[in-house]
Amino acid sequence: MRAVRGEGLEAELAQNVTLPDLQSFLRVEGTALQILRNELGDPEQTLSLQLAVGVKAEELEKKMTLYLLPRDKKQSRTDGEEGAVISRNFRWESPADISEDVLRDSEKIKFRVQPSEADFSQLHAVKLKLPPGRSIYLSVEKDLSGLGGFIMPKAYANVLPVPEYPRELRIMHEGSVLALGGDRTLSLQSRGVSRVECRLGRIHPDQINHLVSQTEGNFQNPYFRNSSFGEDNLSRSSYQSLSLEGQDAAQANYTALDFNQLLAGQDEARGLFFLEVSEQGNNLGSPERLAQPGPDYQVNQSRWEDQNRVIPQDRRFILITDLGIIVKGNADGTQEVFVQSIKSGQPVVGAEVAILGKNGTEVAKATTNGEGRASLPRVLDLKRERAPVAFVVKRGRIFPSCLMSGRIVA
Repeated sequence: MRAVRGEGLEAELAQNVTLPDLQSFLRVEGTALQILRNELGDPEQTLSLQLAVGVKAEELEKKMTLYLLPRDKKQSRTDGEEGAVISRNFRWESPADISEDVLRDSEKIKFRVQPSEADFSQLHAVKLKLPPGRSIYLSVEKDLSGLGGFIMPKAYANVLPVPEYPRELRIMHEGSVLALGGDRTLSLQSRGVSRVECRLGRIHPDQINHLVSQTEGNFQNPYFRNSSFGEDNLSRSSYQSLSLEGQDAAQANYTALDFNQLLAGQDEARGLFFLEVSEQGNNLGSPERLAQPGPDYQVNQSRWEDQNRVIPQDRRFILITDLGIIVKGNADGTQEVFVQSIKSGQPVVGAEVAILGKNGTEVAKATTNGEGRASLPRVLDLKRERAPVAFVVKRGRIFPSCLMSGRIVA
């Protein structure tokens, strides 16, 4: 090549360019076998394959093979003796470990590649249900064809461990209010848990101000700011152990927790409660452990939450009452409180409505009228120990709680 005008280049420039062919692009970029949640929130063993070029699901099914590798590995003896050396619970890690003899001892896995939105997809998934702790051998034959007629020139193989299902324990459904006259049961969902300890702590009404001033978070799950101040400082605990069926972590198990049995250990069946459910396993229950002689090695630990615990557990803050309240703030800082019965839906007449200060004293008080309404004065200007922290509504010994400005206030 020469320039039309001017001087030419001092030296000749040359570069080799490789022209791609049909075998240049298609390859398996990565595979993974992991636990993923389906649309219902259930964990599933999911094998994923990432390809460099889109491939049809049915084409991948034809070229891919899966084996569940044996739990133990057989090796020929090197000392001249007959028989084989068996490595128990062998950890398969590399395709180089997989011989024809190993595959003969393996179990071929039937599978189906999940359909995708596009005809040619680069990401494919296979749902499996295999024994956790084992390993699979995955192979994809060469000449797999993809979008644009591209062909995979080399076979692909990999060994992947089968992941464990998560062991779980949780309190189902949202919300924290149980009606005083209703069915006081809570549903528990568990996976791989055989025994559960339930701990219930009732908050003394005189401690509501400390509950509000020492916690953050929402009504359903408040948490304490200081590890030296927690549920033990505010409540009295009762315990119950439950035996659960179905220890397979792949399957969800549902159990009804009868609140009445837990409340039998309390001096009052209404009010504010901390509830914690945790796996007990074969360990002693808390009442038995606490009854053992010796010093309290957790004397400085007042919170139930233990950051070092890795066992399945869940917590919930619960209110048992028949009184529901709505607080409306006026422009001038005064408050209108409306009280009604949860059971009947009717206004509650003669209920005592009070605002507590930081030290627990009542800084404002009123009684509901025939419409279930109580008017309270402006308290936002009160400071220090009289700073308002909580609304308390009483009818006899019943008191409920509510939320204000994102914090628990009663």
